[in-house]
Amino acid sequence: MKKFYNKINNLITLAQVNQTEYTYINVDYFVSQGFQTALKYSLYPNMTWKIGVALTGRQNDLEDDAYEVKDFYYTTDVTSSLTYSIIKVSLDFSLFYKYTGKTPQYRVDENENLVEGYVPAYNSMDISVIKNLLNRRLQVSVGVKNLFNNTTLPAVGGGTGEIHSGGDTQIAWGRTIFLRAAYTFKKF
Repeated sequence: MKKFYNKINNLITLAQVNQTEYTYINVDYFVSQGFQTALKYSLYPNMTWKIGVALTGRQNDLEDDAYEVKDFYYTTDVTSSLTYSIIKVSLDFSLFYKYTGKTPQYRVDENENLVEGYVPAYNSMDISVIKNLLNRRLQVSVGVKNLFNNTTLPAVGGGTGEIHSGGDTQIAWGRTIFLRAAYTFKKF
């Protein structure tokens, strides 16, 4: 298990202006703390399963007000992967899953005030097939990223819990199919 604690004065970060536009802002006081842990199980030698959990707490103050200490806001992320190998033909099938919890976000509202909102929780999944050739010096991969085709989520802001007029938050560019080849030169 890994634990972390960060305290930052005058954090420079991004705030959403509209669906595709962001601006840099200064957060006077920012603290993050949390942990992450992972577990791996192998059904030797063909199958490997990994699962990980991360809990991240964030506390901040958008204005220079040392008397107002906010509570930590926690986000949970879960990752998992499953790989099945056919050793005789050097072929791996992999499935990757991630749950991203409700995440805080800064935004600029219609009156140009800086407010805190959040992006709702969402799921994502990738799948790939990897083939090793030439004594494992050439590796060819093919797969699909963002299988659920996540592109935008409603941005919820302020203390009202209402969807703000800036619309949606872009989280990814959509489903992507990829092909990759990598060659490793060996020194003799």
